[in-house]
Amino acid sequence: AKTDSLSRYLELLRNIKETYPGTLVANTATNTLEYFENKDNQIQFDTTGPKYFFAPETRHYYLLIFNGINADKVKIAFSDYNDRMYRNKNLQIVSTLLGESQMLVVKSFTNKKDAELYYVEFIKNGAFFDELGLKKYDNLYISEGNFNLLIKEKKQDSYFEFFTSNYIE
Repeated sequence: AKTDSLSRYLELLRNIKETYPGTLVANTATNTLEYFENKDNQIQFDTTGPKYFFAPETRHYYLLIFNGINADKVKIAFSDYNDRMYRNKNLQIVSTLLGESQMLVVKSFTNKKDAELYYVEFIKNGAFFDELGLKKYDNLYISEGNFNLLIKEKKQDSYFEFFTSNYIE
């Protein structure tokens, strides 16, 4: 793709996406396609760190970053909540580590707007976190492409800065 045109490169990525659905290489091709297809809507941020980009029409995830409580307990609470409120959305919940912190990932939302609605529900419902015993936590949402950058970097501060500058109105 290096010596061919951009259109040929995108054609090859689409072919990979269709030929190998559900694989890591297909997901990478999808993320790259989403980047180029939404390039006009993207804003570059922090040139010294990861290059997060604003792509509101791409798939987004909700993130809860926390410490001091069992991740399974949090995962079960979110699963129960999603069963009650989002039964038809087929949301998936994954827990992982982000540096020294626990991270719960709820995926996936069609776009920024859908992820934002989910996020706002939890901003308005502090009792949900109180009942879990969570005292200190960050909740936010992130595009799929930026999520991959965040996982590589393993630091939430630079993304949180990008998030507050680009998502919080």
